[in-house]
Amino acid sequence: MGFTDKQKEVVDHRSGSLLVSAAAGSGKTSTLVAHVVDRIREGGDLGRLLIVTYTRTAAAEMRERIRLALERALNEAPENRHIRHQLAILGQARIQTVDSFCNRLVRSYFQEIEGLTPDVRIAE
Repeated sequence: MGFTDKQKEVVDHRSGSLLVSAAAGSGKTSTLVAHVVDRIREGGDLGRLLIVTYTRTAAAEMRERIRLALERALNEAPENRHIRHQLAILGQARIQTVDSFCNRLVRSYFQEIEGLTPDVRIAE
């Protein structure tokens, strides 16, 4: 896929956090997948990334597209143990919705919030 200049900035981003916001159908998912896979090819670790989306469908699509891209990368370099390992840990990667990220954060640090118990739940 050919990227616009702004999308290329996202793909090439290497320092600090990254926030991508754009209209539906603008190529956000493809751009972020390219960013993630480029980072992994450079030795990055899915276990150190947090990818947050707004819907479960978007999170599942992101995970699937990353899987397909990593499989293509592994086909290009079948001896690459790092890519093989990243594919193996993809199921545990933190690719999640905003609400599930917040829920996990609150459950992990409930003791820091006065009066909060660990049995907090996400409302529909």
